[in-house]
Amino acid sequence: MLIIVFATIWATRSETAEAQNILTLQTGSITFFSSAPLEDIQAVNTTFTTTINLSDSSVMFTVPIEGFVFPKKLMQEHFNEQYMESEKYTTARFLGKLTHLPQKITGAVDLQTRVKGILTIRDISRTIDEPVSFTMAGNNIAAICEFMVRPADYGIKIPKMLIKKIAEEVKVTVKVIYSSR
Repeated sequence: MLIIVFATIWATRSETAEAQNILTLQTGSITFFSSAPLEDIQAVNTTFTTTINLSDSSVMFTVPIEGFVFPKKLMQEHFNEQYMESEKYTTARFLGKLTHLPQKITGAVDLQTRVKGILTIRDISRTIDEPVSFTMAGNNIAAICEFMVRPADYGIKIPKMLIKKIAEEVKVTVKVIYSSR
């Protein structure tokens, strides 16, 4: 099983906002959900960092693997030791860019766009291109992204005897609220 990181953000490009082109994490969560015939597995991570550079539309995420919390301690141990090898591969990373951002928006806004970049898990990098929803009202800028990840794509082997407990694809949900530095 696997967790990855990823979300993004958008903000107004007014004269007053130009001086504050870097947005950082105010609050957020990354969850993953694996639904298999014998068991559902879910974990949440709130210990990641993320920034958006509005000058070049770049997005960065760094996620500590051991930051994922499971409802069952044994699941968490298996995740870190057997699947993610979190002592060896301590973080997952995403570096990418937002697409289709308007040059100037004022007032409350809902925006649908995409983020494209490189997701690295267990030192294996893959290109991803996913939709992102942004909401801006006042000073709050929120982003949400949901996508599927295949553990096998990142070298995570699931033993045949556990194939009915761990899904071949894992749903990842990233929810982030950003603020200016």
